[in-house]
Amino acid sequence: PSVTQSQLLSGNTVSNILFYDGNANDVTTTALVMNGFNYCAISNVGFAGSPYNAIRLHGGYNCSITNYTDNYYENAGTALRGSAVTIIGDMTGRTRLGAACSLGDCSTRVDLVNIYHLDHLGNNGVGIQIIGSVFTTTISYATLENESWGLQTSCPAGFPNGSYCPANINMTDFESEGASLGGMDLADAQGVRCEQCYVSAQSSTAGHDIYMHAVNYSGNGNLQINGGFFLNSRGSCIYASGSNINISNADITDCNAANIGAAGIEITSGTDYTITGNQLCKYLGAASGFAMSGVLVDSSATYASVNSNQFDGCTAGFGLVNSSSNTSTISTADNVGL
Repeated sequence: PSVTQSQLLSGNTVSNILFYDGNANDVTTTALVMNGFNYCAISNVGFAGSPYNAIRLHGGYNCSITNYTDNYYENAGTALRGSAVTIIGDMTGRTRLGAACSLGDCSTRVDLVNIYHLDHLGNNGVGIQIIGSVFTTTISYATLENESWGLQTSCPAGFPNGSYCPANINMTDFESEGASLGGMDLADAQGVRCEQCYVSAQSSTAGHDIYMHAVNYSGNGNLQINGGFFLNSRGSCIYASGSNINISNADITDCNAANIGAAGIEITSGTDYTITGNQLCKYLGAASGFAMSGVLVDSSATYASVNSNQFDGCTAGFGLVNSSSNTSTISTADNVGL
């Protein structure tokens, strides 16, 4: 790596640096690694040339990344090929007293990361990766373009349960545009909030704009979306499984490009869903470019409130498709355009 800082004292700063990698064949290097950080600050950093990975954080408490860019005109179309930011937490370290790690006390878990004003141009990598025991990540004013996924979470097998997985991811004015697989892959995540987010994937290749699902741990979930604009996916633009899912005041259109009976919002296995105040299948007076349902309630979803949404522009007769095996738990009041 260009800069590696490991097991540092409190209050470490990397600022006003441009990292340049001229090796187009480099597929391993990470420019800046913080391993064992405590109150670190990374600010006004840029990555140019042919960089692979930009920043990796592993094991620490409280780090801010401010004013990041790898989207340089002088790159002449050469984009970051790996990840802009990778955050990794695990239970391999020790507690403050030297004992084996616990969920709340471990030198290799990550807690409190703030990312503010990130400008990223990708090339088949992942914009922001959050892996394992990473708790409370705040992302504000981030623009991620042309990657495979804008944001991706994962939780390796081997933890005692899902409470060790990525939790409390808070996004404001987050943008993912042109991703080939989708905007957000929220695997095994718990507590994701998206305020005024914009996600537009590649409708020819991307499965979903937002994909919340279980891989190694069941029972997680809790997705809160307020406002924003979501469009362009082969399947349902927002696909969510888990519990405590709340989607409100969003504009959602141009979903189901693969013509597979998908929707703007699809809720699958789980319970306690609230979907309200959304504009589905139409934007600025124009109907979706693809035939699509507005909301699809799958057979194993229960206890959902689908109320006060606008469905005009959706495929006639398929604005709201309720396939729940327990239809009495699905409330559908005050919707327009069905």
